Amino acid sequence: MTDKTDTQPEALRLATHLEGFFISEEVTAHMARKIAAELRRLYDECAKAQAQHDRDSRELRSLCKARDTARRERDAAKAENAAQAQQIAQLGADAAPADPMDWRLPCDVTVGHGTMGKGVPLRTLVMRMKVLYELATGHNADEVANRTPEQNAALANVFRAAASGADQGDDHG
Repeated sequence: MTDKTDTQPEALRLATHLEGFFISEEVTAHMARKIAAELRRLYDECAKAQAQHDRDSRELRSLCKARDTARRERDAAKAENAAQAQQIAQLGADAAPADPMDWRLPCDVTVGHGTMGKGVPLRTLVMRMKVLYELATGHNADEVANRTPEQNAALANVFRAAASGADQGDDHG
């Protein structure tokens, strides 16, 4: 027959052994039972402390895992925010060029029989319009655009005189 003390922890084995052992007149059977009971109580207290330690360890591992997951999510969010900030900065740089003629067209623009696509610099559209103006009028578009108000007023007077002379000639005919 197997002794149940063979599988017990040492403290419980000693407590069981002590209960049935008479040590001397100074250690009575009653004292031996008290010592054995204290050993059992201490063993139970240690077992409870070990169980609490195991629960705390599991909770700590769970909290560490959650912390690590939160850190990874935070780092991913930081990286995403940095990428978006870079995109916004690039958009800001694209949105306000130093030279207004470098602004990109927000939509397609048709000039004459040609269409300038969305995103083409304004400079390209203006250049095409100048070429078409010169082809249609024979005048340099920059010279016309740079006329002073006095020059424009003088030309307007010439046109009015020519128009009124043409009108008077039509009335007498």
